[in-house]
Amino acid sequence: MEIRERREDPYDILSNYVIYLQNNSNISPATLKARIITAKNFLESHDVDMSPRKFKLKVKVPKVMRKSKEALSKEDIIDILNVCSDIRLKTYIMLLAATGFRAVEALLIRIKDLHLEARPAKIFVRGELKTKTDRHIFLTEEVAAQLKQWLEHRYRSRRVYYKDNRTEKTITEYRTPERNYNDLVFAVYQDREKRDPGMIYYNLARSFGKTLDRMGRDTGEDGNERRRHITLHSLEDL
Repeated sequence: MEIRERREDPYDILSNYVIYLQNNSNISPATLKARIITAKNFLESHDVDMSPRKFKLKVKVPKVMRKSKEALSKEDIIDILNVCSDIRLKTYIMLLAATGFRAVEALLIRIKDLHLEARPAKIFVRGELKTKTDRHIFLTEEVAAQLKQWLEHRYRSRRVYYKDNRTEKTITEYRTPERNYNDLVFAVYQDREKRDPGMIYYNLARSFGKTLDRMGRDTGEDGNERRRHITLHSLEDL
């Protein structure tokens, strides 16, 4: 390889690649930077030595301008809750807005961490979450009632249809999910999501985006739905 043998300067190649992408691709600075880093990693994986200092000096990658996320007022939250038709999402929004939980931190709460019959109602937060010290977060009556409503809905009896292989008839029956107190509060009964806070967040974020779309709010940065000004993280510091 001519680059590895130093007959070609890897920094010049990467610099020319930056210019090529800027002139021939309609991509964001973040995407451009990611492609340059990928190319750099590719060269290094083929034994081309790259000095971090020289790379920074010689390869001029556009800076990524991070846009601030839009702050939400209490009135905004009320408007969102009034439009929200997803009981799980509505409960999650209310919890974030009322407690200051971080978006992912709230998804680690288990059913046994809830003390909704206490006065006042509270949530036990284990030390491995936000801090290393166990603590309790107190809840308003409204949020406690909403959590109860969500759990009743989650563990409600459901009509289930299945085919009897012996008779080939369709059987209808009601089944009630078993309540496991180690279950995550906001998980639902899809195996791929049950114990994965990242997947739970992804599904809630999609539902949140659809709610904003119905309101005509925040169609995304430059029309890109994946880059919204308003996200679930906007609810953390109300």
